[in-house]
Amino acid sequence: MENLKLVNLVMEQIKENQKVLNQIWQEDKTVNSFEFDVQQLIGLMEKFKKREKMAKRKQKILVEHYGNPYITALLCMEGLLYQAELIIGMEDCCYGLNRAIVKIANEVCQGEKILLKNNLTCEEIEKINPNKIVCLGNSNAYMRFRKMKNRKVQNIPLFNLTLYYDSEIYEELAQTIRIYAIQNFYEMEIFDETEDFEEIMEEMKESQNQYCAVILSRDKEKMERFKREIPAKIICVNENPFGKWEWKIPEEVF
Repeated sequence: MENLKLVNLVMEQIKENQKVLNQIWQEDKTVNSFEFDVQQLIGLMEKFKKREKMAKRKQKILVEHYGNPYITALLCMEGLLYQAELIIGMEDCCYGLNRAIVKIANEVCQGEKILLKNNLTCEEIEKINPNKIVCLGNSNAYMRFRKMKNRKVQNIPLFNLTLYYDSEIYEELAQTIRIYAIQNFYEMEIFDETEDFEEIMEEMKESQNQYCAVILSRDKEKMERFKREIPAKIICVNENPFGKWEWKIPEEVF
């Protein structure tokens, strides 16, 4: 399959340009605190290769995300595999790394198959005229773009996190998780011991777009209710949420 060959070539170029990518990351770190590891990226791409997929109908897709370079790399590979005309929109996060990854993918394709756009406006999106608009783990962009006339915007949660803790003893841990989430461009909301547990449960149960929900507590009844009632893809009870996540692009994006 020709598009799979392109994916393999992108992987080879990523490996050959490890030193350059690390240098760019060091420059990005002066603005963003994101921790990047080329070897981890290569590992994700190796895992990606093992997924069996069929090429789909060519279409122009705009995917807006926060700027996580791992997500950008996987989007590039998905776009090549599906033969899609891909526009990646992002905010001012790790722009150097993201641009370098997209450049490698385009050089392999010998053309501008994938576009990288920064801080897209609704007016610019109208000019691009995509067949599909997806906000991937970026609810802020979704809130802006969904007001566009005659445009359907899909909001797909990606590594968003809701955390509740019921005692001050968990405050430092909760803030550590929050800092890690911010550094890795994950959306996160925290509820603490000053808020009513029943109200929190009702609010979290009403949310249909939760990827991960965490509770930090010693109350067995609360823990059992949390596991039983909260509608999240991943439920964590007094454990590290990030150890359970699998890096992949949701199939509904393409």
